Amino acid sequence: MKQISLSGFFLLLTFFFLSPFRMQAQVTEKNACPQPPNYDFEVWDNPEPWGWNSSSCFEAGNAATQYKRQQSVWSSTDVRPGSKGTYSGQIRVTESSWYHYKFPLGTRSYEDMGTLTTGVLYYYDDKGNSSSCIYTNTGDGSKSWPFTGRPDSIVFWAKLAENGGRNGDMTLYLHDNSKFEDRANGNTATGTVIGSANVKIQYNGGQWVRYSAPVQYASTADPAYLLLSFTAGNSFREVVEGDQMWVDDVMLIYNPSLSINAEMPTTLVRHGGEPLEFDIPFTITGTMSPFNSLPDNQVIAYLSDAEGSFVNAWELGRLTTDISGSMQVSLPADFPDSDKYRIKLVSTNYPLESQELSLSIYREWYLNVRANNTMGSVEPLGEQQLVRHNS
Repeated sequence: MKQISLSGFFLLLTFFFLSPFRMQAQVTEKNACPQPPNYDFEVWDNPEPWGWNSSSCFEAGNAATQYKRQQSVWSSTDVRPGSKGTYSGQIRVTESSWYHYKFPLGTRSYEDMGTLTTGVLYYYDDKGNSSSCIYTNTGDGSKSWPFTGRPDSIVFWAKLAENGGRNGDMTLYLHDNSKFEDRANGNTATGTVIGSANVKIQYNGGQWVRYSAPVQYASTADPAYLLLSFTAGNSFREVVEGDQMWVDDVMLIYNPSLSINAEMPTTLVRHGGEPLEFDIPFTITGTMSPFNSLPDNQVIAYLSDAEGSFVNAWELGRLTTDISGSMQVSLPADFPDSDKYRIKLVSTNYPLESQELSLSIYREWYLNVRANNTMGSVEPLGEQQLVRHNS
């Protein structure tokens, strides 16, 4: 065993606590919605993307010693069209091995591996054994992904090499705290499935393709873990050495909503001939802009006419955002008063409208009131009185 100096020990300890990769239990989110780890594959904890595992850390139930772990995933600068990132994940099927405990003469087990997963690959004898699986190791934070969301669907980009016409695969499971194994025998699993999704990825002339699949729920319970796997083959049991697939920009989609907050006042007052400035607080939930080639999302505020109709609505303003916030808007000084106005918000990337909020707008004037004196001389300036004017 190598020895380390006391100063070196403290240096390593400092690095351990400050390292950006020491975040295994921290759930990645987008707009307060849980996501897979490192879902754009921009952070790499070589040789794998942070939060994911492949053949470099497989487990074998029959291994005695001396794993020969061959790398099967690489960072690639071949990214999907319109990507704002630098890297994708390249999965290539390679052959790993380990000494088989059943054979005293040092016989090795050799297996082709080409899976990238938030869990871990496990082999017993070989991948054909019914106990072999991809599983969530709940006792190891580097081989599991805690997850409590209930997404509506999953989207991702993938590019498959020709691979002799063989498919690639994406399999997603949401499950509870109990032991969970994806055994890939007819897409079966052992454990409590709360939600699942599966996509077979086909060769498309070597071009990137955007895939989407709904999450099918078997339970109303909240999940505890996400087991998400990509394989350059029909399943982890059906891979051929040399086959390749690229994956980029994986996102779980939560149907979005847009609403005006309750603290928005329903009566607005401007003084005299001054313009009226006010804020519209709003809330966005869910996934407003998944990874795609659309322009950035805009939230647009509209005000009806004085009778409450949006046929010739007045655009109050717009804000480029995917998240909740507040929009500052204004009306000119000569804008007519009414107690029949209505206001609403719309979004551009996802065709949403907020609720319509009733709104009264009026002006107030300050008049100078002079008090009479008993001498009939010039009247001194007295207090101001507020007079409301409705047009």
